[in-house]
Amino acid sequence: MQLDTNPPGLLDPELPAFLQVEITSHCNLKCFMCPLTDGLTASSAGLGHMPDPIWAKILPLAQRAGQVFIAGFGEPFAHPRCTDLLRQLDERNVSTCLVTNGTLLTPRLCAELDAIRHLFQINVSVDSLDPETYRSIRRGDLNRVLTGLRNLMAAVAEPSRVSVSCVATTRNLPSLADFPARLEEMGVRTLVIQSLTPYSADIEQEHLCGGESVAQHLAAIESAASKHHVNLDFTLRARLDLEADDPGKATSLYLGAIPADSDLTRQCALPWEAPFIDKDGRVFPCCLASSHTDAQLGDLRQETLEGVWAGERYRAFRASMLRGNRLAEVCRTCSAVPAGRHPFLDYSAEVCPDESVLSAQKRLRLVVRNTGAKRWSREDQVHLGTAGPHDRPSSLHHPEWLSPNRVGTFQETAVAPGEKATFVFRVRPSAEIQDFQLVVEGRCWLPSTRVHVGPVRSWTEPGLVAWRQLRGTLGKVRRRWRSLHRRLRPDPAAR
Repeated sequence: MQLDTNPPGLLDPELPAFLQVEITSHCNLKCFMCPLTDGLTASSAGLGHMPDPIWAKILPLAQRAGQVFIAGFGEPFAHPRCTDLLRQLDERNVSTCLVTNGTLLTPRLCAELDAIRHLFQINVSVDSLDPETYRSIRRGDLNRVLTGLRNLMAAVAEPSRVSVSCVATTRNLPSLADFPARLEEMGVRTLVIQSLTPYSADIEQEHLCGGESVAQHLAAIESAASKHHVNLDFTLRARLDLEADDPGKATSLYLGAIPADSDLTRQCALPWEAPFIDKDGRVFPCCLASSHTDAQLGDLRQETLEGVWAGERYRAFRASMLRGNRLAEVCRTCSAVPAGRHPFLDYSAEVCPDESVLSAQKRLRLVVRNTGAKRWSREDQVHLGTAGPHDRPSSLHHPEWLSPNRVGTFQETAVAPGEKATFVFRVRPSAEIQDFQLVVEGRCWLPSTRVHVGPVRSWTEPGLVAWRQLRGTLGKVRRRWRSLHRRLRPDPAAR
């Protein structure tokens, strides 16, 4: 396909939503569902930690994007300087999430993590509370993990910064309903149920699809979470529901490979949102792709991350994802997102900077052109949301907004393809510059619509206070002149 057949800017997003970074390929566990265990990823060929020059190349784009996930196939705390790397991100005001197996969480380390203010989420992978089931999955000691989790909960001042995740498989699903009660005891408020992503045919039998009593087990987990006040988050809920209720459809949409001659694609936004950088500096469109060398899109040993992100290989990969006629093999066999028409063909937009006012005033205006194939209506819920990172609460939040991370929708009743949409909104005064982006709720964030908002003037600023004082003085002079003029003006009755 020709790259220029796509809407303007769709192949060239200015910034990723976040970076996913693997800082080490060392791990003290041997999880059966991890490609590192079987040596399937490029970085597993030579175990080690990310070199400092590679890390230095990541920092500039990390600061601009505003968010980094420290998550790969190694254990982050196996890197001897993991907390130092987190502090470097923290100094640059980068929001950070980290995934750990929990075995190395000592009281001292947990106290250091609590002091890193932009480390907003620490996810501990547990998988089962039964020691034998856990050992069969992770090849490790469950008691050591639970000790690390207790150390973490004792150290963090805000429990919402901690979550526990489980990869749901046929061997552990019956025991997952036991989690909420134990998590409530430890003070953990969030349980994440992840769907299995098979990196090899050897583990496909662990899929829940078609398994007995899947729906009943899911209902039991939800009931237990509600009873024990634990927030339940399913990473691939739509796929999980199909696996329980309609295995045939689940296989068709998710689990079956897309034929090579099909025009179908994967409804995936990651090539527009999150590059994955392995510990050697190789750049891939996602972590799953790192097990396929033909999906490598760059190498920070020879290139800059900004150059890779805007480079021809990335553009070509995005183009192939949109239409499906040149879809990469790793995407054809992916089970993380459904097959179908790509949402960016229907939903895309181009910012009109000359018609937008996004700073200085309390009432701002963003104008965008609908460059997709779909007519926008209010039912589509095309909103302006916070970015850098997505969904963060904004200090610009005004009571007229939908929520602290959603400004609102466009003024027009509907916006046809080629027409313009106008977002008019009020903000609180702020000296900060903050990022916002268009989002279709429940579908996707629109690439190339990220805009910078602010600074917004405040009447408490010294210069503006002085202007108000001067304006008041001029008003007094004007009123006195008018009074004097009336007194000196000749009386018509005296003529």
